Amino acid sequence: MINFRRSVKSILTTIASVSVLALAACSPTGGEDAGSPGETGDGLSGSITFTATFPEEAVQPAIDAFNKEYPDAEVRYEALPFKDLNDVIQTRIGSGDSTPDVYGADQPRIANLVNSGLLTDISEEFPDADEIFDPVTVEVSTVDGKLYAAPVNTSSIVLYYNKELLDNAGIEHPGKSHEDRMTWEELRDSAEAVQKAGAKWGFQFFRISQIFQMQALPESLGGGNGMNTEVEPHKPEVTNDAWVESMQFMQDLHEDGISPRGVTPEQTPEMFAAGEIAYFLATTAHHDTWANDLDFEYGIAPHPYFEGGEVMTPTGAWSLGLNPNSENAELAKAFIRFVTATPEGSGAWAEGVGNIPANLATRADYFEDPLYADDPSYSIADLLNYELHNTAKNRARTPSFIEFETVMGTTFEDIRNGAPVKEALENAESSMGGARGR
Repeated sequence: MINFRRSVKSILTTIASVSVLALAACSPTGGEDAGSPGETGDGLSGSITFTATFPEEAVQPAIDAFNKEYPDAEVRYEALPFKDLNDVIQTRIGSGDSTPDVYGADQPRIANLVNSGLLTDISEEFPDADEIFDPVTVEVSTVDGKLYAAPVNTSSIVLYYNKELLDNAGIEHPGKSHEDRMTWEELRDSAEAVQKAGAKWGFQFFRISQIFQMQALPESLGGGNGMNTEVEPHKPEVTNDAWVESMQFMQDLHEDGISPRGVTPEQTPEMFAAGEIAYFLATTAHHDTWANDLDFEYGIAPHPYFEGGEVMTPTGAWSLGLNPNSENAELAKAFIRFVTATPEGSGAWAEGVGNIPANLATRADYFEDPLYADDPSYSIADLLNYELHNTAKNRARTPSFIEFETVMGTTFEDIRNGAPVKEALENAESSMGGARGR
């Protein structure tokens, strides 16, 4: 079994750093899956460029594995901070540049990228996509029935809790099983009680003010994902009762001092790791980072939901896409296929980059790590498999997603800081009324 234990702490730190340029050799496929579309690389040579947000050392294992199959080719890898990646894609590819040949496509932005002519249909290379990948990741990578990017990772959010802080307050630890899921109302009461017993903060969202995380609240009350794409692909819908009620709940957490104001998503994990937060709702990547590395014990519980409502958990990560202007498209497609669809490539990617694999076979191996297979009766892997197959929902699939994400980020921040909830949501909806994929 591939060793999936890795220093994700260094990876997470490096992702935000200045751009790095790495040069690595790669090569054509002749492995056990040779013969599948995009994998037979006989005679492929030359070079391609690959751009994503992952640091060089994270991507290197996959490049090394590819190199064993393609000795006559090379891949030039460029790491960019997330905030710069979209601008680079829009500027370079949008102006007809042939580089990067392959790039990391943020899954909720794929519809926008396709609408802007920045991705190539790769359906023929993946006729077996539904068998290889998590269906939710295939769905978000598909536009009008065509696969435009191959899923490489996905994600899930869980509720971390500081056992010491709960013990000090005499609060029973929440259960790990999806059947023990707390309601938002129960979580608020517990967080408030732990805070009264001495915790600095009762609860905190990881990605506060980001649609990735906040969408789960109105979804639980039946309010939808914020974009009524069944009516038209650009129509925002964030003023219904469910959105207003759920955002009022979020605001009250901050207004009542249970959750802090004025902190960024980059700061929140550090606050939990410092023992300042009782309950922390965040991605599983932090479990890789924190295991055996904190000064206190923490537990993991399921994502909460509103009493009487539905359960929805955030998901989504990265797919690999092909530049329509690539001058070595066959090699680029072979690279995408190898990294995402083969055991060797997908396993090497998971070993280096971490995060939950979109490849189902690789995910099964990934979850055999004791970090996830922690309890034979009900493990963290059992919880994540349940969430990913039953409660995970993508963000809105719309050409206007980038503007929607930006506007809602500002709106969530305004609400957190005390703006009248309904008015803030009405302003957001009206400001996006003319959105057309910008």
